[in-house]
Amino acid sequence: MSEGKRRPCKVPNNKTMEAPGWASEGKAAVYYWLTNKVHIKRPSTGLLMYTLTTRFCDEIHLYGFWPFPKDLYGKPVKYHYYDDLKYRYFSNASPHRMPLEFKTLHMLHNQGALKLTTGKCVQQ
Repeated sequence: MSEGKRRPCKVPNNKTMEAPGWASEGKAAVYYWLTNKVHIKRPSTGLLMYTLTTRFCDEIHLYGFWPFPKDLYGKPVKYHYYDDLKYRYFSNASPHRMPLEFKTLHMLHNQGALKLTTGKCVQQ
């Protein structure tokens, strides 16, 4: 689909929004973050979903964003929950800039724009 054409997107609350054809490829998210001075050339799926969620939700809670090989308790953390892929979190050759994504999400957490949970979940 060319960049000039728009297609309607249905969302769970039955609202319709017009999305450019290239939005599903992540270019819209990249543009959004660049306009906010966050230089992420290839956002992770998680960051893409967060970016999309901001369009529809007033309150956002995130779980599982952790750009380090070990958790707060020193236990190994898989890059993907479903495989044993080894990820070089701080390599410039890596496809995603996980530390920058985490820093950005943590900053938004501190500003109250989202709730980022990195440890054990506790009932509020």
